[in-house]
Amino acid sequence: FLSLAVSSLLKAKSNIETGFDLWRYDTGLRTFWFCEVPSGADLGEAAEVFRCCGALLGQALVNSTQLQISFPRVFYGLLLHGLGSSVETTFGLPELATVRPEMARSLQELLNYEGDEVADIFPLEWPGQEEELTLANKS
Repeated sequence: FLSLAVSSLLKAKSNIETGFDLWRYDTGLRTFWFCEVPSGADLGEAAEVFRCCGALLGQALVNSTQLQISFPRVFYGLLLHGLGSSVETTFGLPELATVRPEMARSLQELLNYEGDEVADIFPLEWPGQEEELTLANKS
């Protein structure tokens, strides 16, 4: 039962009308990860589906039920961190690469860039505008 229920939740959409996917399966990595939520989307129902999925995953662990799903290692690190575990967990580019390899590679290339000021070349509205993005604080 738990395997079927978790499989159904991994295929769930946020709701029937606006239905954006909640989980993304990466065929190259063969893992599930959270989908990006469209801007302006109502997160109430999505949060409830994630909570239900978490409850089912927890119940599967308690019952020692093996599920045919795979999450990246960083997923379990986030769970441990959220539970206040004393296991030290770091989150950086290597962990990002287990979830979004292209994004990690792009960010690494940006960190390795030694040309002109990045902010001059890519004039974007960076979060945290109080700190200027420069070569000195790129790491």
